[in-house]
Amino acid sequence: MPTDTHADAPSLSALVRSRTTTDHRSAERSGFPSALVRGEVALEGYVDLLAQHRYAYEVLEEVRDRHLSDPDVGPFLDARLLRSQALADDLVDLAGPTWSVAHPPSAATVAYVEAIAATAVDPVAHLAHHYTRYLGDLSGGQFIGRVAASTYGLGDGRAGRFATFAGIDDPAAYRDEYRARLDALDWPVDRQEALVAAVHEAYRHNEAVFDDLARHVD
Repeated sequence: MPTDTHADAPSLSALVRSRTTTDHRSAERSGFPSALVRGEVALEGYVDLLAQHRYAYEVLEEVRDRHLSDPDVGPFLDARLLRSQALADDLVDLAGPTWSVAHPPSAATVAYVEAIAATAVDPVAHLAHHYTRYLGDLSGGQFIGRVAASTYGLGDGRAGRFATFAGIDDPAAYRDEYRARLDALDWPVDRQEALVAAVHEAYRHNEAVFDDLARHVD
């Protein structure tokens, strides 16, 4: 009797996590985020981080509209995850309405934005960037938000919106539901591999942005 190798294959979420663990750890342990969680980055550096994120999210959420009707990807594009407006509001609080003058997009961010924009014609790649950004915000981003609130005295309605997901009461449960939705996708191997490759790319861009932000670390 032939062996059912499909039954022994890892779930899609497990495949993505296992194949990109090194990328994830490399990005989160690079100099800037490590210094940030230790409270060693001046407020200007944190504002620059928010600005670089804002440029990426603005394009990510514009491209999102192209994929809302996709039967596989559309269900992941939950409006409760949107971060662009929250970032813009935090930046106005911290740096005023002309925040983009003092914090233009870095070369790494420009490359990242271009990669995100290219996903307008590729729903699988768009899902990869969506997965990388939003699940990161619902895990490590929550911790960074708490550190920033403590380090810079944020909160109480001032510049604490980025880490606040209205309508998502349990981020851990939401992450589990997101991964379960990934596992329910009946994708062939080549599409799964395309997703993994695009997640690799997303992490590489995130690490490059962090490397540029390391100029704020003494």
